[in-house]
Amino acid sequence: KGTEIQTLASVDLPVAAEWTVILFADPYCGNCVDAIQAIEREYVRASHRAHPHFLIASTSTTAQLRASEAFVNTSARVVSVDESAFAHYQVTRTPWAVLVGPDSKIYSSGTAADHQSASKLFSALDQPQIRLIPA
Repeated sequence: KGTEIQTLASVDLPVAAEWTVILFADPYCGNCVDAIQAIEREYVRASHRAHPHFLIASTSTTAQLRASEAFVNTSARVVSVDESAFAHYQVTRTPWAVLVGPDSKIYSSGTAADHQSASKLFSALDQPQIRLIPA
């Protein structure tokens, strides 16, 4: 079946009224594919905690995303966005992960190139009172 892939034209990513992990990634980026897998493993390990929604945002076309097995076979919602979404979330490279709280504030933001980065991202859920990134 695979993941539904949508195109969004604005920075208004579909952030839920709950915790949301946004992974900015592209299918031609090997580290991005690794980041998807690392975040999904942490997602399973975090089952005792609040499960954030998982969203992957990419500037690649929907056709390019559908051609990538990692983007089609993920549990995340996948969206194709324009560069303004990357600028809005201050993404400087891919893979880049952002943890957005239910209040739409950014609690964690940074590279997501390895398992340690994914683990750090999820550990921010244990201390949500600390807002790491100014809105």
